[in-house]
Amino acid sequence: MKENFLKELTIICAEDSNTIRSFMQEHMGKAFKNFYALKDGQKALEFYKILRLKNIKIDAIISDIHMPNMDGIELLKEIRKLDEKIPFIFTTAYLEKEYLLEAIKLQATEYIIKPIDIDSAIKKIEKECRFIKQQETIEKQKKELERYLEVIDTVANISKTDLHGNITYVNENFCNVSKYKKEELIGKPHSIVRHPDTPIEVFKEMWHTISLGKVWKGKIKNRAKDDSSYFVNTTIIPQYDEDGENIVEYIAIRFVITDEENERREFKKRVMHNMSESRKEKKKHEEYIKELESKIENQKREKGNKILENKLSSEKRKIEKLNSQILFYEEEMKILNEKTENIIAISNEKLKETYSYAKDLKNTNLQLNFDIKKVSMELKDKNRELIKIQNRVVEQNKIIENLRDVIEHREAQLSEKKKS
Repeated sequence: MKENFLKELTIICAEDSNTIRSFMQEHMGKAFKNFYALKDGQKALEFYKILRLKNIKIDAIISDIHMPNMDGIELLKEIRKLDEKIPFIFTTAYLEKEYLLEAIKLQATEYIIKPIDIDSAIKKIEKECRFIKQQETIEKQKKELERYLEVIDTVANISKTDLHGNITYVNENFCNVSKYKKEELIGKPHSIVRHPDTPIEVFKEMWHTISLGKVWKGKIKNRAKDDSSYFVNTTIIPQYDEDGENIVEYIAIRFVITDEENERREFKKRVMHNMSESRKEKKKHEEYIKELESKIENQKREKGNKILENKLSSEKRKIEKLNSQILFYEEEMKILNEKTENIIAISNEKLKETYSYAKDLKNTNLQLNFDIKKVSMELKDKNRELIKIQNRVVEQNKIIENLRDVIEHREAQLSEKKKS
């Protein structure tokens, strides 16, 4: 960490907790040139506007999300109305989905998770501020390059083509030398000014070089619309997209070197020397821009990694939330299991009682069956006895009948004897 760079930075912090605000002021106040800690978003916004009016540059804003008067999201909305690029870093103990989506929409730069690790927080602030600083430097260098090109445009023959060699731009000097009107050139292949005397190998080597992203330089003989010839010292520079990764067009800067054209345009050695110096200066700035673009690429990759780390942290927080839910459900399951175990224990007890009752009932049933069988057998025995008794009664009845007959016969005999 380069302390000199940090000592150039002015930071505004919005935090409603007195303890955290004092803690950040004490530790971060030593790291930066200026560190202003305010108690809510409204105070931070008002102070930000005051510093802007005094032309004091604010390099980054740190804000809690939940605050009275004006929360972090509202503060970010107001800041983005005034500055779309300033790094805005949230400090929060947790990330809620609705706040996260709103923060992303408003281009929140980074998050610092509470409790705050001061060293880690300072590194994040430094990285974001360095990234913005490098973007500003590149923008400044590009503007300087544009100014040099404007100077060159007054004395040089300039054209731009797409990746297929079709002309997309020509300056006035190009039209004057080639004797074509601008509308006759735009959209046409650059071979429209190619002279047949120039070997095809020259153009093959030129396209091979610029397709690799390298600058090509050489002398070319061209042909004007009226078939006249002219010679040009040509420099072709590949132009990249904003990310510095893909070539989007080619810009060609030519200086006419024919005697007739030199006399007509009254080129002087001093102008040529100035143009040469301009090319050197331009090349130096181009190299510096490429170096800065390379650094930005590294920064973007690091930032990409940081985004992945943020996503990973976000996923970890989601997992922690899910773990909390799982612990809650596990506790619920534990309670449910205890209730289930109680129910099972009660059921087992009742089952035991039922089993014991069933067992007793079975024993009782067996005893009853035994008793029934016993009674049945007794009944059978009694039936047999009854039958025997009945048989004896029948026999006795027969005996009685026989005795009645005998008695009646004897009475009849006695009656007859009395009569006689």
